[in-house]
Amino acid sequence: MRYEARGTVARRAISTPIAMGASLLALMWVMTRAPGISPLAVVSGAVLLAVAAVALTLRLPLKKGREQKTIVADERGLVVDGAVAVPRGSVRAAYPVRVGEGHALRVEAGLFRASLVHLASLEDAEGLAEVLASAEADGIMRVRALPPWARHVRTISLLLTTSPWLLFNVVRWLPAWSMALIVAMYGLVALPLVLPQQVEIGRDGVLLRWLSKRRFIPFTAITEVHETPLGFAMTLEGERTVEVRLTQRDKAASARTKSILKRIESRREALAELSPGEEQSLLSRGERELDAWLRDVRSLGEPSAHGYRAIAVPRERLWAVLENPAADPSAREGAAVALHASIDEAERERLTAVGRATASPRLRVALDAVAKAPDAERLRVAYESVEAEAEADASIPEMKASAKKS
Repeated sequence: MRYEARGTVARRAISTPIAMGASLLALMWVMTRAPGISPLAVVSGAVLLAVAAVALTLRLPLKKGREQKTIVADERGLVVDGAVAVPRGSVRAAYPVRVGEGHALRVEAGLFRASLVHLASLEDAEGLAEVLASAEADGIMRVRALPPWARHVRTISLLLTTSPWLLFNVVRWLPAWSMALIVAMYGLVALPLVLPQQVEIGRDGVLLRWLSKRRFIPFTAITEVHETPLGFAMTLEGERTVEVRLTQRDKAASARTKSILKRIESRREALAELSPGEEQSLLSRGERELDAWLRDVRSLGEPSAHGYRAIAVPRERLWAVLENPAADPSAREGAAVALHASIDEAERERLTAVGRATASPRLRVALDAVAKAPDAERLRVAYESVEAEAEADASIPEMKASAKKS
């Protein structure tokens, strides 16, 4: 994929963090000179000021450039006038934003590494973001969001980030233990920046992941997806709602949300046009034991299975089931096992690419196991490990959905 546009590049000036650091040192010096402040209060205040300085630095606007440049997004990353500005592997998030009366693309490569490209239209911003948001050739859009628990600290977050100077004015009158409490609250507010929730939009569904918790939502289970003031929400079968918050401020991520909704809707529409083949009943595991299922589906792909009165599935139909996101995951695994009977290197790479394009953790691991296992016995061992991982995931409490607005 490749997209080209014209725009100006804005970056955070190096003088900004230097000025913030100097201001922090000056405030610390004033605190040490003030009478009646304990060493613990000084240390706590220094940490508090450091966190506030980082938060303020991140919120300062980037300095806008003046020279029009050729902006390209492709497999290399973000390229400006032929030079790679942000490598593909360094891109953590890329999304359109509204800047004044115009549109821009924001590319985040780290906590302090962010690039802002001012563009002529929203279409250019969405086109560049579409390419950058997709990982290398796997078609998965990766987005950073707030952790599920962040909705409970929204009020604290708004208070601490919009009125920090109110705390600074009363810091000298507070006891040491309350200073530690304020520092802890700032740390809690900053935690989503360090450990965000990862949202992966693949060809078959949406994967929500935070630390060890994972939840995969197939597109077939989503009945509606819509924008919310803080992000987007997916309505599932049974009228359950899963909300994903991208920000704590109303409408602050509206442009990014529209890009995500566009991706989800396009994938759902493409999925609706696919019809699972009749081979699913042969390839799905159903109630069969693992060994029996592996033996049966391997026979479907063996050359000898094409003999008289033998049930066989043509190889192109096996690939059709495997590469069909609308097919039953178990049938896709079965198609991979059937293909494994006589797979070559080119098909092995094709199988690996299908695994990378899925957002389902179990299917991804299963296809990777099929691609790497050289014989039937190792394939069985690999699938046993897949089942063990699936059981471990099932033991992890499911991330709770939030349908409420704080």
